Amino acid sequence: MHPVPKSIRIVFGNAPALTVTCAQLRIFIVSIIPTGVLPYAVPYTLTPNTYYKGMHPGEIWGFQTEGLFQSQQDITNHANQSYFVVSNSNVIMPGDIKFADINHKGVINNGQNTLADHGDLKILGNATPRYLFGVNLGTTWRRFSIAAFFQGVGHQNWWPGIEAGDFWGQYNRPYEAMPAYMMKDVWSADKPNAYYPRYRGYVALSGTRELAVVQSRYLQNAAYVRLKNLNVSYSLPADVCSRIKMTGVKIYFTGQNMFTLSPLHRYAANFDPEVINGADPEVNSGSGNGYSYPMLKTFTAGVNLTF
Repeated sequence: MHPVPKSIRIVFGNAPALTVTCAQLRIFIVSIIPTGVLPYAVPYTLTPNTYYKGMHPGEIWGFQTEGLFQSQQDITNHANQSYFVVSNSNVIMPGDIKFADINHKGVINNGQNTLADHGDLKILGNATPRYLFGVNLGTTWRRFSIAAFFQGVGHQNWWPGIEAGDFWGQYNRPYEAMPAYMMKDVWSADKPNAYYPRYRGYVALSGTRELAVVQSRYLQNAAYVRLKNLNVSYSLPADVCSRIKMTGVKIYFTGQNMFTLSPLHRYAANFDPEVINGADPEVNSGSGNGYSYPMLKTFTAGVNLTF
């Protein structure tokens, strides 16, 4: 192990050298991630895991939505969106998702699924975590001490994907669990502004079913801040310790992952934004997003005795 120097000499180009004592030094680490793809990577088909010149890694392509259909007249006057499957008969009804005709051709689809012809697809967001941060806070007052570490991500979009039963509930399969908060927000004539569409099964299962295709309405904001660690302690006064024949007594409490704040939890309260992508490979890697073991809360209390 190398000894810590008393001071560090910092030089920036031809500028005068700056000497900073280690007691004054604070280190900030900034991660710079390139946002473009080198020119040699130029496949033009918009399929997963392919790249094109100028692409920003993590781009999420999908369809823009305009809400939910509210009447048969609304459906009749809208562009043809038979590309999206809502049932075996594929008859669109009020409460189904209304997709936007971005290219104004009267038919909504993905064109040839290429950069030159991507139909009504557009870039909706980016799945790459950005603005990762961590904050350490601590203070001591008399014999009390408290320290906290907050950690999080400032911006990250997340698409639930197919087979994410914890998100889609019975829209994925009719025999899935149906979260109580979802049941209160399903479209009906009495709830025209509900978040979830007309109640149907299998529409989030696969292919071009209306909830299986990537779309703006259900793209989630997975930014979060988490109290990763909290330490609280109290040291008994020296005279008290001497009475019980000890030199020191410290009572402490430690908590891990105590709480998380995230806009994701408005519609996906059972998801952990820190482990949100994919499923646990040791259980079933194809189970869909969200089927990963969450970060556990742990609480520890104890007493340190010094004789």
